Amino acid sequence: MTQQLTLIGFHAAWCGACKLLAPVLTQIAEEDSDLTLRKVDVAAAPEMAERMGVTALPTLIVLNARDEECHRMSGAMTGSAVRAALKTARLAD
Repeated sequence: MTQQLTLIGFHAAWCGACKLLAPVLTQIAEEDSDLTLRKVDVAAAPEMAERMGVTALPTLIVLNARDEECHRMSGAMTGSAVRAALKTARLAD
């Protein structure tokens, strides 16, 4: 059985890299039934971004089944890098 993970994607409407990454994250979530994707607009939820220590966009935070942060990525990234991060997060726990 694969470990359940939550991927939180912090983004903003003005962020070009965020716009490019959004469909990639949706596709990854559709392919991975053990992944919950939460998209957070930093303009709509600035307190959550601050609480999670988000200082760059896009920022992806992976939470394990216990809701503990197990991986974080910021800036422009590829789908393969996101998939690799998810695999690493599952192996680490």
